[in-house]
Amino acid sequence: MVNAQEWLQNNYPDKETVTKIKRGHFSEILEGELIIENFPNLQEIDVSSFRKGKLTKLKIFNCPQLRKLNCENNQLEELDIDGVSKKQLQKVKRDKTNAQEWLDKEYPKKQRSEVTEIYLTEPSLEGELDLGSFGRVYLSTYLKLYIYPQVDETKIVFKNLPEKIMIIPINAQRYINYHYPSKQIRYKAEKLDINYRRLEGNLDLSDFANLRELDFRGNKLTSLNVNNCLHLEKIECYNNQLTNLDVNNCSYLTRLSCNDNSLTNITLPTEPTNLEYLDLSNNNFPAQDLSFLVPYANLKELYLGNYDRDEIKQNIYNHWTGSLDYLSGMKKLWELDISNTDLNEVNIDKLPQSLRRIDFSIEKRLSCKLVEIISQLKIHGHGKCQKCQQWNTSQSWCQPCADKEWKKIEGQELVEKFIQQQPGIEWIPYEEFTNIEYLAEGGFSKIYTANWGVDERLDNRIVVLKSLNNSQNIGWDFLQEIINTKVVKSSGVVCYGLSQDPATKNYLIINKYMEGGNLRQYLQSENDKLSLENKFRRLWFIAMGLNKIHQQNLIHRDFHSGNILNNQRSSYITDLGLSRLVSSQNREGQIFGVLPYVAPETLQGEVYTQKSDIYSFGIIAYELFANSYPYPDLNELDLQLKVCQGYRPNMDKLKVPQLLKSLIARCWSANPEQRPNAEELERIINNWREGVCGYAGETQFSQQYQEIEKEYNTFSQTTPYQIHPTAITTSRLINTKEITQKLQQKKIEEYHTGTTEELSLDKFDELTIQKAQTEEQTSTQTQIPPK
Repeated sequence: MVNAQEWLQNNYPDKETVTKIKRGHFSEILEGELIIENFPNLQEIDVSSFRKGKLTKLKIFNCPQLRKLNCENNQLEELDIDGVSKKQLQKVKRDKTNAQEWLDKEYPKKQRSEVTEIYLTEPSLEGELDLGSFGRVYLSTYLKLYIYPQVDETKIVFKNLPEKIMIIPINAQRYINYHYPSKQIRYKAEKLDINYRRLEGNLDLSDFANLRELDFRGNKLTSLNVNNCLHLEKIECYNNQLTNLDVNNCSYLTRLSCNDNSLTNITLPTEPTNLEYLDLSNNNFPAQDLSFLVPYANLKELYLGNYDRDEIKQNIYNHWTGSLDYLSGMKKLWELDISNTDLNEVNIDKLPQSLRRIDFSIEKRLSCKLVEIISQLKIHGHGKCQKCQQWNTSQSWCQPCADKEWKKIEGQELVEKFIQQQPGIEWIPYEEFTNIEYLAEGGFSKIYTANWGVDERLDNRIVVLKSLNNSQNIGWDFLQEIINTKVVKSSGVVCYGLSQDPATKNYLIINKYMEGGNLRQYLQSENDKLSLENKFRRLWFIAMGLNKIHQQNLIHRDFHSGNILNNQRSSYITDLGLSRLVSSQNREGQIFGVLPYVAPETLQGEVYTQKSDIYSFGIIAYELFANSYPYPDLNELDLQLKVCQGYRPNMDKLKVPQLLKSLIARCWSANPEQRPNAEELERIINNWREGVCGYAGETQFSQQYQEIEKEYNTFSQTTPYQIHPTAITTSRLINTKEITQKLQQKKIEEYHTGTTEELSLDKFDELTIQKAQTEEQTSTQTQIPPK
């Protein structure tokens, strides 16, 4: 409880603040006497509470504009209102308040173009709240949204949030005091879930003596007191601003996730046997070895790495050093991350045999000492195959053994064995699907949507049925897509299981439905809503997805806009059925693909490489920002030869940042060695994104971005997607031998006639590519000083 008069004096200390206030929604649970005097513009007073308050006296003097008063759920013995008639005053009773009606009344639509701040103060707000008419794509400042503690945010469904919106955090302890007002309530609580509530400051949970699960991830808390929470089993506190954490008394703790804070010190439980999961990555621990972890022998997952490039530049990262031998006693440890650290000693034979995965990237800190032991760690890699005792080709997967074992069987026997060995994949009877509708056709399958009405675990009952052509006697190759999707760990594309069409006998892969369709469909249907910010965010997601694929030593081999699925905010790469390990490529004289996205060297018979996927990425990036299918005016016969001769889409008139054009140009360079790798792609685009979002100060890219944003948005939202009416957008066989023969014949003809065909589209020479590389490096390193 808070003394009412003291609270009022502290929050409205001077004439300026008293004069400004029109709506007095007092968020604290007040007690005692409250005198509100000389507030000339005050129209509403709300001192009510969801839970019993202890306000005993309320006196209101000289508030001539007062029209509404809500003081229910208190213990008022005296109410004195001077100068306001009973007819004039409306006593407000708490009831459900339609959120949209309240917003429309408080912030009339005609005035919204000038609104920069919204205050949600009414405790009883419920229902949908559409904020779409507030934000403007070209708005230079962010719209600020304040949600007061008395508002139950879980009862509000936000719709059409502006892309430039800032939701202001509230004091954590005040939030807890409001929602857990008595010691009795706090004592009984066993689970506290306050994640992503925009809380800040200190949090003291001393009264939560029976708490077992605590989740406050995604806030801005600076300190936490759980010394009296002796029964805690799980703590999720990542993505806050903690500098010190003491869980010494939490003897039953099994899971502690405190990555992405600013920790310099941690006191782990004195009872070490229960802790199984520990994530300390992306913090700021000083130079020290890992000896403090020796007692925690039952750890199964341990994450110690560094990934935040901007903080690393400021020397804010985990400074672990020394040997990995301190982990030798962890016989149950199966996943370890030490990326970008200074750990530089290891005896491979002493590493726990249970380890199935070690992450040891040095991409964010090329100078880190970890580089000294990478060659040894690569040997350990994804763990050993239990059958052949050779190192796995990817996480918990041995491709040679799988090829030998699984290629011998087919049909239902293969499917049953596959499901037994793949957690999360199940057999789904076809009769469980209803409302089956044809959606599209791919190179190897037909796509349908359906309702899966049995499993209550699904948030969205609509699923995608991917009917594999000619799969009656399904073989190992048909299951490769599921294997690769699981190996890549793509959280966006979820496979639920397998089924079989009783009519055709073709097997079906059952995937999560993505409401935005593929990228090409999305650009066609949503172009009038897509801004530069939206598209740039999608490019970042696509780059991340491609990097995940390449990190598993895979090549996609059929990468085009039809294989990128979308929801409201994100894009995900799918259809990994053609993906293969780098080491398993061969020349066949024929390839599958969509012609405009296939790299020129692949069209000429060279094997697919990861750099071939990078070329496809460049074409997809162009399509995304140009609102156009690549080469919309060229037929496929001409295109085959012209791409090999250096033709590329023309970006001269495309109003995007010049640095982005240069990166796209690198991606589709005729020389694969000049193309960036996927890790570099993700890093560059992420650095640009952080500059645009204001995380890294003003950069060369963010400056270019701001200069053209308004003009580009006008173009994007008024230019329909362009595509040639005869364009083939699904994968098909391409005869590379035939293309090579035509190219040779054309060269002979040019030699004899002494003429060469003049290029009418962009052709990027080596000098252009080198210039692009220099510009990108400068952009990611240089910030623009304030003017």
